[in-house]
Amino acid sequence: MSENGQKVIAAVRRIAAEQPGKTYVAPRTTSYVPQCVYVLNGAASCLVGHGLWDAGLIAADFEDCDFNCTGIEYVDDFEIDRKERTWLAYAQDAQDRGETWSTAVSEADHRAALDAMVNA
Repeated sequence: MSENGQKVIAAVRRIAAEQPGKTYVAPRTTSYVPQCVYVLNGAASCLVGHGLWDAGLIAADFEDCDFNCTGIEYVDDFEIDRKERTWLAYAQDAQDRGETWSTAVSEADHRAALDAMVNA
């Protein structure tokens, strides 16, 4: 486990608990398709973006970064281990499918537990 990964996951869990029924509506980007972004208009946007922001790993200037619209599994800049990155990707995937933030966390927990059983 990594310190950064644990901070981000804890923040994601807290934010989802505070806003359990929230669903993320992705903005239209230059691809003309709604797309999840971590930072929008100088503030945290998606669930994982809020987690990264609260953990102090991104700030408003991340909006101009090439990775702002990239799945967490493709962003290597945060010193988060593979299992934590996978958990975050599961939460991000559920959110992007229109699940509530509390469901996204539950689904990430469930899928990560299945991974652990398969890889045991």
